[in-house]
Amino acid sequence: MDFKNNSFDANKNIDKFKNVIKSIKKASTNKEYTIQNKIKKIKESYIKNWEEENQLILNKITKQINFKSGIPLPVLSICGKGTREIRFTEYLSYFLNPKNSHGISDKLLKSIFSQEAKKHNLRPDWNQEVEVFSEFNLGAIEKNNKKIYGYADIVILSDDFIMIIEHKILSNESDHPDSDLKQLERYNQILKNNKKFKDRKQIKVYLVPEVSNNINNEWSSMTHQELVNKGLELINDNTLSVTAKENLIRLLMDLAIGPYEILESNLTKLFNLACDLQNNGFKLNKALKFENLLEENELIIDLLTIRKGE
Repeated sequence: MDFKNNSFDANKNIDKFKNVIKSIKKASTNKEYTIQNKIKKIKESYIKNWEEENQLILNKITKQINFKSGIPLPVLSICGKGTREIRFTEYLSYFLNPKNSHGISDKLLKSIFSQEAKKHNLRPDWNQEVEVFSEFNLGAIEKNNKKIYGYADIVILSDDFIMIIEHKILSNESDHPDSDLKQLERYNQILKNNKKFKDRKQIKVYLVPEVSNNINNEWSSMTHQELVNKGLELINDNTLSVTAKENLIRLLMDLAIGPYEILESNLTKLFNLACDLQNNGFKLNKALKFENLLEENELIIDLLTIRKGE
């Protein structure tokens, strides 16, 4: 599946505006047209362009999303646990662990963190023989005769590297009553003091719902959308079973829904609007509502309309 990026959206919008402007110029310069005819031609041109541009996504939504036959259910989000970081982190760490029975092996782990591995010059088979932990004790630093411990959300450990993933959903870096250091800097200091990790490469990832520029410079920021998009690339992997792909989609659904608390009612509204626009023709107010809902739920629609194969 192809996913939109900023440059693609920009070019698409430019082409759209060019077509509309072209229609306006054509209608405006034709002396045979009355004002009413010119307005009518411009309106017809806009509707035609909109329908051509949105026909594919309208078809996908109306033909591939079927609430009666069922959709992949995001476990944590349905239970209201999608915004509880500890449970959410344990769920993610389960799928990152190649030894677990999700059917994905080490493919998700490799897909998500391959760029970080390359950036830190890890060996090509870095994803082999790793251990994955949640709520991992990194060690401690001392201040005023008190030990300050650091527990990383997810740790991926190998003989020659340690990857630390700090996952935030609704919160920011946590404070500690006995330290004036921010959470990520505390972890930096703890890792420096821990002899176990002294000779290992240290990879630090800050996983957040949206782009975060204000983070410690020793950490790399990764958004949920970036993670979901990398996971989606695996859906076309023919070596994965249908069960493995279903498991993966449920995880990605939770990543997309949980942090943003997207309601099922939004999907129902989007589906009904798509059917209405197809069956009853273009209506500006409904088209605008459709576009807004589509933008808000883009990742979910990608997940629900993706073809998993057999």
